[in-house]
Amino acid sequence: MKKLIFLICIVVALIASSSEFDIDAILKDGGKSESVGSIKLNKFKKDSKKSYSKLSKEFHDKYEYEVSSKAVAKNSYCFNYNIKNDNDKNFCLAFANNDKSYCFSLPDREKNICLGYCFDTTLSKADKAFCLALKNNSINYCYDYNLKGYYKAMCLGRFNKNNCFTINNEKYKNMCLGISLQ
Repeated sequence: MKKLIFLICIVVALIASSSEFDIDAILKDGGKSESVGSIKLNKFKKDSKKSYSKLSKEFHDKYEYEVSSKAVAKNSYCFNYNIKNDNDKNFCLAFANNDKSYCFSLPDREKNICLGYCFDTTLSKADKAFCLALKNNSINYCYDYNLKGYYKAMCLGRFNKNNCFTINNEKYKNMCLGISLQ
């Protein structure tokens, strides 16, 4: 009964007061035990923290987590010991992690391809075709007659990693596997 009266008093105080009120004064218990009825406050706090942590983790895993195991595997190709040049590594990581921020540390030609600025006049016809394939996610650009050798294989490897294994150079093979969609 005391709890019901206490609750009614709080509601009345909230309704009657249009200005701020002192919640600490309302909830002040005057040194009473932490057990209210059959609920033990310490156990309630501990259980609620545990439930919140579990719910938070489930929400993160289901809705916020973006890096898949495929991305981690693709990322590892970019750190292959044959890829010694940071520019090549960053180009590879931009596509392995789907994060264009890696593009900004590259020289102009590679940066433009990485960012999808395919109509820059400094790009060769082969660079433009490769850039358009990456930008538009279309394998059709890989069949441009200007793309030859490992460059064509890297372009085709973007859409089917099996094409990467036709490259004899280990550096370019690993870069190809890192930028591959599969």
